[in-house]
Amino acid sequence: MNVERGKGRIILGATCFADASAAIRIAISLAGQTGRRIEAYLVEEEAILHYSSLPTVTAISAGGASSEPVTADAMREAYRHDARVYERALSDAARAAALEWSFTTERGELAATLQGSAGAGDFLLFGYQKLQRNAEGIVIVDRLARPDRQLHELGQAIAGEMGQPLYLVSIAGNGEPGEAGSAALPADVDKGSATTVIEDGSSGHAGLLRHLSGMGPVGVVVSPDLASRVGVSELLDAARCPLIVPVE
Repeated sequence: MNVERGKGRIILGATCFADASAAIRIAISLAGQTGRRIEAYLVEEEAILHYSSLPTVTAISAGGASSEPVTADAMREAYRHDARVYERALSDAARAAALEWSFTTERGELAATLQGSAGAGDFLLFGYQKLQRNAEGIVIVDRLARPDRQLHELGQAIAGEMGQPLYLVSIAGNGEPGEAGSAALPADVDKGSATTVIEDGSSGHAGLLRHLSGMGPVGVVVSPDLASRVGVSELLDAARCPLIVPVE
């Protein structure tokens, strides 16, 4: 990537270890390629702690099974356990790759915590547990008319290191042509990517979210502009995988 080595950080965040574990490999890969420090966060979601303090709250697993009633004390202990496991996993991976890292537990909201810690040149990496067994591909989401060279190089680098195919989803604004072509990618970036163009019309970003939901990717790299307009939470809920957002 044409990214100045050592400039900026990789800010990795998750609300549980399961989500973090899906993104640690990506963080290690990016840090190794760019010489950046990894700053990792476990974010204790205030909303979850609030709801766990209410009477008769029950947790439901991904498979639909219910557990014993959840208490605030049990939720805080679960966060402490995940923090220990998360920090240990990151420490082992970073030390094996001779990378600098740090780990912090914060209370708040995931997107706001990471964005509040970031500065220009950083990469935000939001963890999300990948449940699909047949997950495949790194997806780049960018503007059709104004493709971002660094974004495409970033996606290529991640896909290459992970041995994943690369997909490009281009968003066409009002008045832009709705057909994909070589203009959708910078001249020296791989044209072998499978490209989809989605019209950004009166339905807002519903088409993009619906498309990501049907893809089942391993990771999504999205431009800062689109991440801001669509929303990090919405993108995570649709793609159900780690999300990478460069900070301008």
